[in-house]
Amino acid sequence: LGDVGVRFMAGAAAGATATALTYPLDVLRARMAVSLGKDAVFDGYCRALRHVIRTEGLLSLWSGARVTLLGIVPYSGLSFSMFETMKAKVKDRRGC
Repeated sequence: LGDVGVRFMAGAAAGATATALTYPLDVLRARMAVSLGKDAVFDGYCRALRHVIRTEGLLSLWSGARVTLLGIVPYSGLSFSMFETMKAKVKDRRGC
């Protein structure tokens, strides 16, 4: 793979992991934002989490995650590989 390929894979894996772990929080935040006012179903993360799991199931917390991952994997892979590659090039030029 070479250095750039390894850096791309590391960045893509990091982005996918971070997204997969935080996606349920984003789903809950979006649901609470839609449910504002007197008729709010959710008044906090714990109630929202309980309600969503009971009514829709645990996996519903990751509904839509595939599309997000399709965008974040190449983005984070390219971002990480470009940054680390440029950093290595600058370091070599400066002799550090």
